[in-house]
Formats: sequence, structure tokens, C-alpha cells
Amino acid sequence: MARDMDISTSTKGTMLTAIATGYFFTQVPGGALADRFGPKNVMTAALFLSAICTILVPTAGELFGLP
Repeated sequence: MARDMDISTSTKGTMLTAIATGYFFTQVPGGALADRFGPKNVMTAALFLSAICTILVPTAGELFGLP
């Protein structure tokens, strides 16, 4: 897949770093929100937000001409 999309090793590293960084910086706020609002509510909101982002990424790619 990386060969087909012409993704370099450096780009793969950048993508993996972005995922790890996002995961790292959401742990403490997620825990604090779960303590305040309950884990069920926080997980529901997080999954809903993730679904919205999943829908918007390809849409943004088509609108702005991203590969």
C-alpha cells in the first residue's frame, strides 16, 4: 500500500508519531472527564466525535483536492 501511494519511510514515521502524540495528550483530559461525567458518557462522546472526524476526512480531501 505504501508503495502504491508513494509514501516514504519518513512520512510513515510522521504519521505514526501523530497517532502516538494524539493518544498521549488525550489520556489525562480523558481521565479527568471520565471522573467528572462518567466513563460511559465520555466514551459515547469520544466515539461520536471519532465517527464525525472519520466522515469529514475524505470529504475534506475531495473538497480541497487532497490526494
